[in-house]
Amino acid sequence: NWDSHSLNKPGTASGQLIGGNLAVLQALINTPYDVFKKGIILFIEDIGEPIYKVQRMLYQLKLSGILPSLKGLIVGQFTNYQPDANFADIETMISVLVSPYDFPVAFSAPIGHINNNIPLVIGSKITLSVTEKETSLLYKCKKRQCIDDFYVNFVS
Repeated sequence: NWDSHSLNKPGTASGQLIGGNLAVLQALINTPYDVFKKGIILFIEDIGEPIYKVQRMLYQLKLSGILPSLKGLIVGQFTNYQPDANFADIETMISVLVSPYDFPVAFSAPIGHINNNIPLVIGSKITLSVTEKETSLLYKCKKRQCIDDFYVNFVS
């Protein structure tokens, strides 16, 4: 769980958790290592990317149909960037870009290139709950199921 952010879009969604560094994920689109599929809950973070480059990466996700098909979005920490002429911060830009969609969006997740990270199990099935007060993730797996499912679906 983590505290709410003023730009959060409340809601609840269940799906497979996929994500990581946005620049890396974007570079893998249409390769054998592309992790995007419809109906996922996506988490993103990055370091040292200017706002306009993050915006361009997200537009590629939008125009390729990935962004509109998400069940939820978790925005981690975007660090080491500067405001630009259009946006004071990356969170505002992302909020504007995803405003047409109905899925929940959680900002300020403690993930990324920061000291206090929470671990996320990529490939696991989760329920994302975004409220006025906090965001929570509930993992829907037993014992090693999440890890075994990830191995079968993404490694083999």
